[in-house]
Parts: sequence; structure tokens; C-alpha cells
Amino acid sequence: MAGLLLVLAFLLVLGDKAGQPLSASLTYQPEGAGGLPQVSLTFHNKVVPVQAALEGSFEITPNIPGDFGWKDSTLLFSPAVRLESDTLYRVRVRGGLKLIGAGRSAYEQAEWSFRTRPARIAFLKKEGQAINLWITGGAPGGSEAQALTFETRRQVLDFTVSPGGERLIYSLSEPDGLEASLWLVKTAPSPGEQPRRLLYEPAIRATAPRWSPGGDVLAYERRLVLGGGAFSQPQLWLIQPDGTSLAPLYGGSERYGTGLNWATGGSKAFFWEPNRKALGIFNFGDEPAWKPLPGVIPQSFSVSPDGRAVILARYDYSGPTQRQFLDYLTLKTDKNLPGGEWQVADLPFINQGEYNAYSPGWSPKGKLAAFLRESTGPGPDRETRVWLFEPESGKTWPLVADLPGETSQGGYQWSPDGQKILYEQFPSSRLKAGNKESEIWEISYDGTAKQKIASGAFGAKWVY
Repeated sequence: MAGLLLVLAFLLVLGDKAGQPLSASLTYQPEGAGGLPQVSLTFHNKVVPVQAALEGSFEITPNIPGDFGWKDSTLLFSPAVRLESDTLYRVRVRGGLKLIGAGRSAYEQAEWSFRTRPARIAFLKKEGQAINLWITGGAPGGSEAQALTFETRRQVLDFTVSPGGERLIYSLSEPDGLEASLWLVKTAPSPGEQPRRLLYEPAIRATAPRWSPGGDVLAYERRLVLGGGAFSQPQLWLIQPDGTSLAPLYGGSERYGTGLNWATGGSKAFFWEPNRKALGIFNFGDEPAWKPLPGVIPQSFSVSPDGRAVILARYDYSGPTQRQFLDYLTLKTDKNLPGGEWQVADLPFINQGEYNAYSPGWSPKGKLAAFLRESTGPGPDRETRVWLFEPESGKTWPLVADLPGETSQGGYQWSPDGQKILYEQFPSSRLKAGNKESEIWEISYDGTAKQKIASGAFGAKWVY
């Protein structure tokens, strides 16, 4: 008995907290301080586990990889992948953890939960002379769509979504139709909160903003407005989300770039260099690596999620009429090629004689890709369809099997989880995007669960 009393007194003197449960609160931020989603676990009452012990016992379901950081008594978990929309996540920490100072926590498991918001859809809508930016509230059919901009003469040309889905940056044409500036607007602005201009330079056209996967920087195409309404070749410049201008990504004398594609994770940026007639791969270290493609006039290209394959649409003028084909570029590496070599192959199961193939787009999962297939029959009313294909097997099929005749599709985009696709639908006789007949539709990639999102709209993008 005397020995037990001595042990108890010894523990009390050391401040042992055995039996005390973990008291903590969990916060989920779609965009943390760095622009990416963040889960914060803040401990109270000075009962804070040893950092290594807590990180080792931290579990999140559905399971996602990520990195840990600390700020005072708060554990910061930054997911390495995008979280699923409208999903319940549970965070668990086992009991019995060693505490900072002395002692251990109670042996009961602690658990918290949070739910991500439903996916939303942003799109452009022509209203008189102006083109404005709209967003749905996550309800089916876009019934809760609301305007984010209220232009009466100027036109929103393009926009990009932040990785956490909290902000949009868009290119806005000035009234002269030549200059263009960059603006930021929140996807859920407070009452009275207005868009904020990030960049305007006289005689400069800033277009095609592209948010990096890391959320800390944006690239855009910068052109000089020349006399007679002409523009210079584009250069790729960088800007921070707060409007701070950075050094060009690829610019300077006779250095031009267009069609920027970020690779997943943001470690590489792919672009087309018109002077070199080459695909540039920039890894933010040395000069870009180049894949020369002499004679190629690209329409667009798309980079696979792992950055090791590119599908490129090119124009072909070798026949009696202009055609568009797809090429497949893959990165091959071995011990004799430490930097890798890009090899080009045709896609014969797509490049059929009676169709044009263009505007490729990889699924975020990397197994499938999409493209636009256009009939090459006579007359101006050529029908265009969204098609899917598996690069490995060569299997191809239409996204929508029962699309009515004299109807075309275009302007598609994969959802971040690769399960759905947005696309534009409009009469084949009115091929100009953005007219009143243009509609935005959502469909599962397997062709099921189709629904209309908005009418008189185009340029839709997912907002998670």
C-alpha cells in the first residue's frame, strides 16, 4: 500500500494526465492559407499529444494521402489530392497517446467529421452585348444559378477555378474589344462584395488564365495590342492570386508560348512554342525541354495526369481539304535515356477518313480520353459529337448515343473525379458557341444520368 501511494504521488508531481480524454475541435477549409484544402485539429486544455504520435495515429476516411504541419497546438493536414464533393469524411485518432510534457491521453478513440459541399458549375452567358459569369448553387438543373458578374458592355472571355473552388479568376475584354484585364471573384461572395481587378496594362491583352494545381500562382497569355486591331504572339506570364506580378513563365525576346497545360501536382507545365514548332515541357528548374514537331500546326493538346502522355490535335493540309487529326505522344525512358524521349504515334482508330478529330481531353483518372468528332460531309451544317476512347485498347464510342439529329456538341469538361462530363449542345445550323440555343448538359461518362444545367450558356467548368 505504501508503495502504491508513493507511485501515485510521483505521477501527480510529474503532472501525469492519464485518463484525460482528448479535447479538440476540427475545422475544414476548402482553401487554407496556401490555397489548397486543409483540415485543422486544434487541441484544448493544454492536453496536446506528442506530434509524431498524433501524426502516426491520424486516420481519415475515405482515405486520402496528405502532409502534416503544426501551428502552436493545431495539427494541419493538407490533402495531396482533391477531396470528393458532397462526401462525409471522418477523422479518427486512437486513444492512449503520449502527451507533450508527461502522461497519456484516455484510451478511448476520438472522432470528428465534416462534409464537403456539393459540386457547382460555373458558366458563361451572353446578355445583350455583354458576356457574364454565372454559377449554380449545387442544385440539380441549375435552378439556383446566380450571376457573379454584372457587365453591360464588356465580355468575360475565359475563366479558371481555384483548386479549393472558392475563387474564380477571369479574363475581361475591355470596351474597345482589344485590351483585356484579369479579375477575381469569389464563388460565394458576401452581400455587396464586388469582383476585384488583379491586372490591367494599357495596350495589353491578358487572356487564358490557368490556376496552378498548387493554388499559389496563375499563368496567363500576354499579348501586345498592335495597330489595326492586331496582336503580338503570346507569351506566358505569371501572377499571384493577390495580383502580384511575377517573372514570365516563358517570355522575352522571340520567346512565345500558348496553350498551357499544368501537369497534375503542378510540377510541370506543357505549352506550344510557335517559333520553335515544338512542345515545351517546363519543370521550373532549367530551360524547358523540347519535343520538336516540324510541320505540325496544333489545334490543341491535352496532357495525361501522370505527365507521360500527350494527345495533340493537328491540322493537315496534305489533301484536297483541310483535316484535323490526333497524334499520341508518349515518354519512353530507359538507362540510356535518363531524360526520356518523346515518341509520336498516329491514332488510326480515331483518324478515319470521313471525320475530323480535335479538342482532346484526358480524364483525371488517366484511363480514358475524350475528343470532338466532326463529320466531313458537304455543307456548313456538319454535326459534331463528343466521343470517348481508351488509348491502350483503341476502343471508341459516343458519349451520348441517342443525340437528336441536326444537333451538335462541344465545349466539354471532365469532372475532377472523372465520373461526369459537362458539354454544350446546340443546333448544328448554329455552330457559334454562346448563342441563345446553346445549352449546358451534365452526363455520367457511361452515358447515364443526363440532365440539363442551363440554357443560353456555354464554357462550363466544374467548381468543387
